[in-house]
Amino acid sequence: MKLLLASFSSFLHIKTTESIRLPFPVQIPDGHSELTVVGNLVGWLSENGVSEITNSTEANGMLRNGGLTLSLPLLTKYGCWCVRGDDYPGGKGIPRDSFDQACKMHHMAFDCIIEDALDLDPNCLEDANGDYSGCCNPTSTEYSWDIVPNLSIPGDYTIQCTDEVSSDWCQSSTCMVDLKFISDYWELTSNGLAPDFTSYAHPDHSGNPSTFDTADCPSTGGGGGGTQSGGEYVDFDTRVCCGDYPYRFWYLTTSDGSDDRSCCEYVDIGLQSEYGNYAFFVGAMYHENTQACCDDGPKVFGSCP
Repeated sequence: MKLLLASFSSFLHIKTTESIRLPFPVQIPDGHSELTVVGNLVGWLSENGVSEITNSTEANGMLRNGGLTLSLPLLTKYGCWCVRGDDYPGGKGIPRDSFDQACKMHHMAFDCIIEDALDLDPNCLEDANGDYSGCCNPTSTEYSWDIVPNLSIPGDYTIQCTDEVSSDWCQSSTCMVDLKFISDYWELTSNGLAPDFTSYAHPDHSGNPSTFDTADCPSTGGGGGGTQSGGEYVDFDTRVCCGDYPYRFWYLTTSDGSDDRSCCEYVDIGLQSEYGNYAFFVGAMYHENTQACCDDGPKVFGSCP
């Protein structure tokens, strides 16, 4: 991983790539240009009235009316990857739609935070018995963020991590990943999409009539076999995290090195400009037998710029 604690100063003002129209007013303190909040962003949105809207969606996930602006906590017990709280980790299988895909990337980044914490979190300590304590748990980590109003568009806000989290690896990583998820979700809803609760909500969630069964999500973690690019059957039994936060994810490989999967970390200029020129590497899995890791990502041999 190339992103170290010393480089977090460049991350201070990472923000969502889109302004967000919150479905409730935000009171900015007198004499301040923003509201600073401490906690967990998704939990805070839930506590302040952002709730699921299931009766405004068609079966295909399109909006029936303009009433849905932002309802992040909806993505709990949805599809194969949208699981939170007591249900975490739980994600597995092929995402069912774009919202489930956003949950998958958020979920995988959380998985990597937990794994990376063993080496990168200074508060994560190992005792004489090999047990760890004090390690980062992104599902319960609190951090601070600013809500900055767009003065030219009433009701629009930019959400960004505060300077205070930049010195804390756990808070910084968690805040970045949460903001990316919010940005991904907002982009989907701003394009007129909404989650398809009828098809993909879990039956025990809010009394939704869906009959979706998570047993239909085949496992993609913790073992299982597969066929690599050369056609040979191998046992994928090891997770490897790849890329920098907030675009860090994991893929499966083999502990004995019998497969050709590897991590390609590259710079996406477009993404960096969206994040205020914050320097980070996007991660992608590639096959060393048939592909090269180019400056702009994996490509077939001979295709690098």
